Amino acid sequence: MAFDVQETGFGGVTEYLAPLSEKRLVLPRQLAVIGGGVLAFGALVTAALFFPALTPLFLLLAVGFVFLLWFLWRYTQIEYEYVIAQGEMTFSVIYGKKSRRDVFSFPVKQAERIVSYQAEKDACDAFPADETRFYASSFSDADTLCALVTLEDGRKVRLFFRGTERAVSALRRANPGAVRVKKA
Repeated sequence: MAFDVQETGFGGVTEYLAPLSEKRLVLPRQLAVIGGGVLAFGALVTAALFFPALTPLFLLLAVGFVFLLWFLWRYTQIEYEYVIAQGEMTFSVIYGKKSRRDVFSFPVKQAERIVSYQAEKDACDAFPADETRFYASSFSDADTLCALVTLEDGRKVRLFFRGTERAVSALRRANPGAVRVKKA
């Protein structure tokens, strides 16, 4: 999915939508799932050779491991998406390109600062945050943004996500005082 902002009108209310589909580096997870499955299956086959009377039990366990691998595989393919609509920014996680779950949401007005991480690493890293949320594939990408947010309950959150110029423009319209990303 492309990084793009779409402006749509709905019932007289303009929404600024910024869909982002960001694939996280998942090769280590995929290798772990495959490797664990191969090792477990190999152990079961070896045990079945040494204990032939228990072969049906080992076959049942092998089928269980195959099912477990199939079930866990979707958690190795993770994508993140954010939407900015009516002043609210919502982050979702998509597992295996099938199931979606909203994981974090905040009013853009509560953002204290939204900066380019590459331009202001020190300021972003120095922000005293209670929690850090990472919704980007890498810190080294030029379009990785850092949002410093104080929620209504007083918690301070540091968010990392990717954003294009149009997404920055939508954030700037929602909270002009917080966005400190220079135009390219």
